[in-house]
Amino acid sequence: MYLARLQSAHRAGFRQTALWRPYERPVTGPFLRHRSSFLIASLALLAFVAGNMMGTHGWYVFWKSVLGAVDDSVIVYTGTVTPAVQVADPACWQRYAGQTDDHTWRQVPEACRVPLPPYAVDAQGHPTDAIYSVGYMGPYSGEEGKGTHPGIDIRMPVGTPVRAIATGIVTAVGENAGGFGRYVVLRHPNVPDPENPKKTTTLFSAYAHLSAQLVSEGQIVDKGQEIALSGRTGFADGAHLHFQIDREKSRTGDETPWHPYWPFTSSEMRAAGLTFEQAVNSGFQSSNGYAFTIHPMKYVQANYTPSAMLVAGQTIPRTVADATTSPDAPPQAVTLRSLTVQRREQRLLQRAALQRFAPKPVTIAAQPTTVANAGAVAGVEIQHAGSFSPRDWQTVRVSLLDANGHRATADSLKGALYLRTAFGSATFDPPVLQAADFRDGEAEVRVLAHGTQTVVIDVKPFNALSKPLKYAGR
Repeated sequence: MYLARLQSAHRAGFRQTALWRPYERPVTGPFLRHRSSFLIASLALLAFVAGNMMGTHGWYVFWKSVLGAVDDSVIVYTGTVTPAVQVADPACWQRYAGQTDDHTWRQVPEACRVPLPPYAVDAQGHPTDAIYSVGYMGPYSGEEGKGTHPGIDIRMPVGTPVRAIATGIVTAVGENAGGFGRYVVLRHPNVPDPENPKKTTTLFSAYAHLSAQLVSEGQIVDKGQEIALSGRTGFADGAHLHFQIDREKSRTGDETPWHPYWPFTSSEMRAAGLTFEQAVNSGFQSSNGYAFTIHPMKYVQANYTPSAMLVAGQTIPRTVADATTSPDAPPQAVTLRSLTVQRREQRLLQRAALQRFAPKPVTIAAQPTTVANAGAVAGVEIQHAGSFSPRDWQTVRVSLLDANGHRATADSLKGALYLRTAFGSATFDPPVLQAADFRDGEAEVRVLAHGTQTVVIDVKPFNALSKPLKYAGR
């Protein structure tokens, strides 16, 4: 038979060997040798992740993620601004057949764009300007102090730019489909306490019902920086901005449980047999609203004087009246501009310390030189190398120009300059230029292009466009 003619594997010269031979007892050396490929792959993955993060975002962001959160001393209070630079004037826009709920901010004529009016109420508690639809702690009918609405609703067409009321750090960028919709929360440490402005506290500003969020968690934003676009997401009958300010702790010391804060939960509302609108209109648990929030518009309109700040272990006065000099030193005026320079110097020094490879200490001249016979700033000029390499930060120079095209000084610069992309996508450091950032009418900005698409830089509010910044390959 066929099977009978088969020889055994041993007689035919074959030998059986196990692919994996277990050890009788644990031996560290052979164990690691057999798993060396796993260790090599793990180290390669770790190196890839760390290298990609450092290459894309820089050493500063990498070390910040390793070492922890941003030191609050880097965030300096410099006053407050309203949550929007401009809004649509309802009466003017109606003449163009415009409606807040049916049209967007881009469709608002320039003639109908006005500064956000001051907030005030009449004897009955109704806001005196129709731009404010719901007052602080009011019902949805609008009267201030007669409900549980912890913020102020401001009528805005979808897409209206929303800005940070003060310097702070982004603590939340989220979405709640049944309530706030898309929202952004900023934390503002060491700001004047509204009950005693000579003392400092920590406040949280919240912006809700947004159509777009332009910041990310952990990002430091400057006062007046654009952080979002208004919308009508979440529980919103019309396009508007919900703006509120939360305390870090109540007057009794209880920590605010969440941000943005709301005076009651869904379970508490249902247990009381109320709908959401009934709870707000009846003032349900309004005591919680007063305990954990403050009047947002009164606070930003107060624009309390900045208090003393601590820089490099020394108290730096924030106003001329607070300035003191030694008997041997000549009197020097302390201005907000010089203090902004000092703040910028400290932030650069901290960044250099985290990078740990800066060859020289970062210094900033105390007083910049001026350009002779310079006129008022009428535009800007953007200069760059013309091309970029992947994962490399590019240096871009922004120069101030007067009406004749000559170099202008920052003394005549009114407001801030905002860097955006008209084409392509990029990250700017810093994204906002103040007067203190310019030397001889020129400032440097680092730009990191995303991907390989050509980038065109747009500087607001002058709408100045740069020449194309093209991808140069590896």
